[in-house]
Amino acid sequence: MITDWPAQILNYEVERKEIKRPGGKPYFASAHSQIGVLHTTEGNSVKAAWNTLSAHNSAPHFIVGENRIVQCRPLSKQAAALHGSPPFNANTNAALQIEMVGFTGGSPDFNKHAYDLWIPADDVLKPVIAIMAWAAGNGLDIPLQVPSPAWTDDGMDCPKPWAVQNKRRLQAALGLWPAAKGWWMHMEVPGQGPTWHYDCGALKRTVMLQMARDLLASAVAATTGAGAGTGAAQPVTQPVATPTPTPTPIPVLPPSNVILRFKDVGANVKILQEQLMRLGLLAEGNDDGVFGKNTLAAVRNFQSSKGLKADGLVGPATKAKLINAIAALDAGGQ
Repeated sequence: MITDWPAQILNYEVERKEIKRPGGKPYFASAHSQIGVLHTTEGNSVKAAWNTLSAHNSAPHFIVGENRIVQCRPLSKQAAALHGSPPFNANTNAALQIEMVGFTGGSPDFNKHAYDLWIPADDVLKPVIAIMAWAAGNGLDIPLQVPSPAWTDDGMDCPKPWAVQNKRRLQAALGLWPAAKGWWMHMEVPGQGPTWHYDCGALKRTVMLQMARDLLASAVAATTGAGAGTGAAQPVTQPVATPTPTPTPIPVLPPSNVILRFKDVGANVKILQEQLMRLGLLAEGNDDGVFGKNTLAAVRNFQSSKGLKADGLVGPATKAKLINAIAALDAGGQ
């Protein structure tokens, strides 16, 4: 069960500074989506971030910086730091949103630094890692993984500028949101309208996730007594629930406007074949990167089972159904 206003997250006290909806309207419930979204404030202080976000009623769940965790919305309710354009309903499907105090790329000079690999300063990094580790359980159950294995920290899969709507990562995200679980960045979330959202850029996200895994393991060991007397783990103030096992990342097909078809070859076909094998529609060992008769038959069978036209063409609708089917399989569904 989610605690709406936790007093403490691991060794960090949580300060409550609520940002309400305009006119004090009731909050909307948030989905148990197992999705977290990271933002950057593009500023250098918690106070400045809170003032700006409050003035626009653009509330995240947490603002983190200066070794502080400031909570702005109850955890079972929607935050409002994303746009909500249908059909993506981004705020509904973002179970936890964090504004990290700092600048994309680590510097206010976007033109020089926003494309550089970066990681937040320690006074931001450590409390964010604590939240990520804590949120792996505690009713949020956000797996400590990148939503797509194709999304590299250096952003080489995503031509610059980061967040123009027709670029590759946003196009790929159309078939992933909200089925793919884990920690997203604002620039990856679809449905954000014409505004140019580039946060968090080339963030060392995989490094942060590994730090969160290590912290979680230490916290769990401390609460269970593992390593007692060895100095391997220090007690934490608040126990951490054991998270749901992290599913294997979902293979990602190319952008939605790319159609795969019979006789195609290459890495994208191999990804398609891996998806079909995952669903039991293609025999193991058939991931040779060649869209042959066996792959064609598997695609047609899948399309037919999902009420799609069984034409063997793997376009946006088929890709979306594949992602949803794999997510349901990983969640123990049918």
